[in-house]
Parts: sequence; structure tokens; C-alpha cells
Amino acid sequence: MPSRSARSNALKPENKALVVFTSALQLMAIVVVWLLAIIPVGLMALAVTLWKLASKLVPHAGAAKSVPPL
Repeated sequence: MPSRSARSNALKPENKALVVFTSALQLMAIVVVWLLAIIPVGLMALAVTLWKLASKLVPHAGAAKSVPPL
């Protein structure tokens, strides 16, 4: 038969402040991991978009030579 002290500890209610703190800590860890994964991908996509835009605005050096003379 279990002792009275072991039984009372098993039925003890949870500390709500500790549960809230632990849940907030877990959520913060999830957000940090997502940001660490998403930010570099977003920056790479922005760089590719700007590179394509810049290549359309700046004429290529070989483009003028490929036009046949009249």
C-alpha cells in the first residue's frame, strides 16, 4: 500500500503559473525556429527578384554587338 505522502503528491494540483510559463517558453522556441528557417529563404528570394529586375534594366554588353548593321 502506498504511503500517505506519496499519494498526496500524486493528487496535488499543477502550478498554473508554471504551466503558463512552460507553454510560453515552448511557443517562443517554435517561433524562433520558424524565423531562423524563414528569414534566410525570404532574403534569398528577395535577392533573386532584385537580380532579375536589375538585369532587365541594365542592357547587356553583348546585346549591342548582336544587332546586324544596316
